[in-house]
Amino acid sequence: MTEREIFEGALDHSEPAQHRAYLDRACGGNAALRARIEALLQSHESASEFFERPGWGATHPGGLPHCPHGGQWTSTRERR
Repeated sequence: MTEREIFEGALDHSEPAQHRAYLDRACGGNAALRARIEALLQSHESASEFFERPGWGATHPGGLPHCPHGGQWTSTRERR
């Protein structure tokens, strides 16, 4: 299997015990491969958490935060 196939297969196993067992089988005794796959999975999780956070539009009226130097930020669309 390629690293990509192992990574994608690992995403299908959300339970920790299943996840470990899958990586044990897929990576065999290749510790370097397993470390790369686990790093990819950690990055994937971090990215998923980023996109789950509310954006500016969800937390600030009008979608833009208050400007720390006074006034209000404007988008380039509003300036036209």
